Amino acid sequence: MAWETVTCDKCGAEFDVQMYGKSSDREWKIDNWSWICDDCKEKDRTEKIVKSRAEAQDMGLPELIGSPKQIAWAETIRIKILNALAKHIKQEVDNGQQQEMDRLFQHICTIFESRFWIDYRSESPGSILIYAARAVPTNDDITFEKEAEIEAILRPESTLTETIAEISIISNNIKIRFPERRDDFREIVKYQHYFRWDGSNWVRTMRAINPTPFDKVAELGAVLLKAGFPVRIFDEKIREQIINDRVERENTRLICAQTKGEYKGWFAIQWRRRDGDFYQNAKRLPGARYNKPAIVIPSEHFEEVLDFAETEGFKLTEGAGKLLVAAREAKEKTLVVDPKLKDSPKPKSARPNLHPEEAGDIDPELMDDF
Repeated sequence: MAWETVTCDKCGAEFDVQMYGKSSDREWKIDNWSWICDDCKEKDRTEKIVKSRAEAQDMGLPELIGSPKQIAWAETIRIKILNALAKHIKQEVDNGQQQEMDRLFQHICTIFESRFWIDYRSESPGSILIYAARAVPTNDDITFEKEAEIEAILRPESTLTETIAEISIISNNIKIRFPERRDDFREIVKYQHYFRWDGSNWVRTMRAINPTPFDKVAELGAVLLKAGFPVRIFDEKIREQIINDRVERENTRLICAQTKGEYKGWFAIQWRRRDGDFYQNAKRLPGARYNKPAIVIPSEHFEEVLDFAETEGFKLTEGAGKLLVAAREAKEKTLVVDPKLKDSPKPKSARPNLHPEEAGDIDPELMDDF
């Protein structure tokens, strides 16, 4: 590895580059490779972006959404793809398919997500048209689809962005589709509501019964709206919950029922780290044990567990509620015994217990020698 000085083919400036291999190989690269300095590369990128934006404006293309770097990259890719598509349709498509191909081309022109253009940058024009044929609705469905999408949108009074967060439920999974990269959005969904990024969407699997996925979507929709993000929720009942302010916040301080292992049938106290530190208080409960990730308590101490829940703001899950009922019934069935024990008889004294004033002096002959 060595640093070598080369000359920029565009501006003639000299700059250093890091090279590997034998000296003869490095000399050949210096003489035969095309070298462009960073300033010229940046200038070239800027010119391409400006040109692409001008062409996009002339074609009436929508503005792209995504991070600034994604947008800059996608703007140049989009023009290349559209030019290649137009050339492909002109040269390869039969006249009988021209109208359908034009319709697909127009749909592709409306795609405003930077992610799409980046994902399809290496695909052939034919592959992109196949994608469009699957994704584009028929003319009869276009109005219906757009009306349904518009109807499902809730907008805040003051918006931070025009990008819409589409929230959907698939079985016990909640999925958020939000193509724009924003730290404030990430703070809400990842750190406050514990969603994870799967490469294309924010996802969370709802393992507990409470809250249900529907309740969680309502809460999340309300939180995002309050923060300034428009949301799209196709479930009408969930939208009504948000509109009518019938949304409850998820309580992540939970008391569950341990269902397996050594402590099966015990209460399990769980909380998320960001909620606070309850370890010491939970560990002081009678019979408490640490069973990662929870503090477990024997069910017979249900009264102490209830006191802890009320004091610290914990919520019992459905399983913990059933365990509580069973423990309470078991206690009520327990036989209560109050033994009446007589006092044990006092042993008789071998001789009278005389007070000092009654004993008198001790006979000197009976005294021990010291």
